[in-house]
Amino acid sequence: MTSFDTFTIDTEHTRRLAHELAAVSRASPTPSPELPIEPVVDGFSSAFNAAMENLTARLAQVRADAGAVAESSFRMAREAEETDSALASACGGL
Repeated sequence: MTSFDTFTIDTEHTRRLAHELAAVSRASPTPSPELPIEPVVDGFSSAFNAAMENLTARLAQVRADAGAVAESSFRMAREAEETDSALASACGGL
């Protein structure tokens, strides 16, 4: 049964999730396909390339944000353990 008057953080689970997030944030993007160079599809090719450039830029920002969240999660897990340890020591080694 879950106690709702106790706040717990599973730091090992937090680290696993942060590690996965960090790994995804460092993955390299898939290159866009090569389109044929023909006058008939020039308009489409230009629009497609502009859309892909926009998506690539947005993906780079999302990956940077994911990396920042992962780093923050690692830091939070470490700080939670350090605080818990210091409090246990101050309370006589609970």
